[in-house]
Amino acid sequence: MRPIVIVQDRHQGRCDSAFVVAGMEGRTRSALEALARHLRAALAAVGRAWSQLWFQESSTAPLEIVRIGIGGALFCHFALATPYLLQFWGDTGWMPRDDALQYLSSAWQQSAFFYFSAPWQWYVFQAVFLFCCAAFTLGWRTTYVKWFVLAGQISFFNRNLAVPYGVDIVLDCLLYILCFAPIGRAMSLDRLRAVRAAKRDDPAATLPPYSSAWAGACIRLMQIQMAVLFLYSALSKRGDDWWNGDAVWYVLTTNEFYNPTLLDLLARHYWLVNAATYATILIEVAYPFLIWQRRTRPYMLAAAVFLHLQFFFLLKLYYFSFVMIMGHMSFIRPEWLHWLGVWWKRKGGGAQISVSA
Repeated sequence: MRPIVIVQDRHQGRCDSAFVVAGMEGRTRSALEALARHLRAALAAVGRAWSQLWFQESSTAPLEIVRIGIGGALFCHFALATPYLLQFWGDTGWMPRDDALQYLSSAWQQSAFFYFSAPWQWYVFQAVFLFCCAAFTLGWRTTYVKWFVLAGQISFFNRNLAVPYGVDIVLDCLLYILCFAPIGRAMSLDRLRAVRAAKRDDPAATLPPYSSAWAGACIRLMQIQMAVLFLYSALSKRGDDWWNGDAVWYVLTTNEFYNPTLLDLLARHYWLVNAATYATILIEVAYPFLIWQRRTRPYMLAAAVFLHLQFFFLLKLYYFSFVMIMGHMSFIRPEWLHWLGVWWKRKGGGAQISVSA
């Protein structure tokens, strides 16, 4: 009987070991399943946060305001430069073609002017470019003309690198975003044409305001562009002139921005120089962080616009200031425009502003 007992003991041991292994495998499987659920939940949360950041359903109204402003700025800027077209961008002007090519760092930097040989070609290009800028501003065939405007701006930029400065880079970035954005859907002739087409089929038809997640992504990209620009501008102000509060004084004493009347006033009240210098730093540091909050956005947007208005009137940086203000318009909320329309309707006795027409 003893051998039988031994066999039973061994068999029982093997059974106990099998039960232990099965239990361990079950616990391991449960732990892995729980870990997989947590990972899926975390990834889903990241996905929702990513969509919330980039792909909110948004109206194109902020983009349309930027379009109108940027298009108008380009039209005025290059229309005023027409008498100096060959002097700035021609082969017999300040920068001959061979010299201009030496300044380019890549073969991808191209300009339509590199392929012109007769003066009339420059003027035809200028006429077509200004026409496209006007059409872009008015929102006529926006889907097509925006690419011609971008190509023209790049052609002017690359033909003579001695002419562009910081504002041209900012404008190129904003224009590039606008080209990929669904603009022309509001505040445009394209919108008016679409409304008329709908009413031809049904006089009582109404065309709902356009909104899309892609419009929200383009708005967000432009907002990040402006916020990062302000942050880098603030970080670059590390010199003693800024931290001692004297930077504004030194700027106004340069040949480019010399203003004797203003300097006389500031010399009598030098505390204004310190206040203006530190206020500039404060706005540029606070803007990238506080512009995103609903409560602080109106104040930060007003502060940024006020800062650039000072550049506009005191430093006479008209083009730069206007382009920057238009970039900040990407932070305008559509409901603000709705409130403006309601106010205008109340003041105008029935006339109404619509962000979609």
